[in-house]
Amino acid sequence: MIIDADVHISPTFESGNSISVEELLKRMEKAGVDKAVTWLQPPYKREVAEANEYVYKAMKKYPDKILGFGWVDPNLGVEAAKEQVRKCVYEYGFYGVKLNGAQNNFYIDDPVLSIPVIEEIVETGKVLAFHVGADAYDRTNPFRVAKIAKRFPDT
Repeated sequence: MIIDADVHISPTFESGNSISVEELLKRMEKAGVDKAVTWLQPPYKREVAEANEYVYKAMKKYPDKILGFGWVDPNLGVEAAKEQVRKCVYEYGFYGVKLNGAQNNFYIDDPVLSIPVIEEIVETGKVLAFHVGADAYDRTNPFRVAKIAKRFPDT
């Protein structure tokens, strides 16, 4: 079985790199991919609820193909992000929730913005996912992931 561990879909196709779930499934078929860890195609500084719902509907429609994950942005409000975590896990049944400090412009180990949201994800027992990359190396540096892993060793 082949699983793509990082795909993005979007209910809106305003940018050239956004694709629908149907387009994703076509590409998966062509590439011989069986399942895909799927989250939203992130917009900058915009609500994520609509896009998380789109991923949920895709997972519900194609449960044998789409492994849905939520996405939260604490810049939209820590309490709003925590509520979105609960919705993603308890209502949508997602496998986990992702934080992306590069896309959403925050340090993934920020004690005010990120850690309270991480604590909410940890409480659910689901997977905690991060973007780590050269596009915002300081905000998403692996040493920050290591600090979080030491603080939450069972996650």
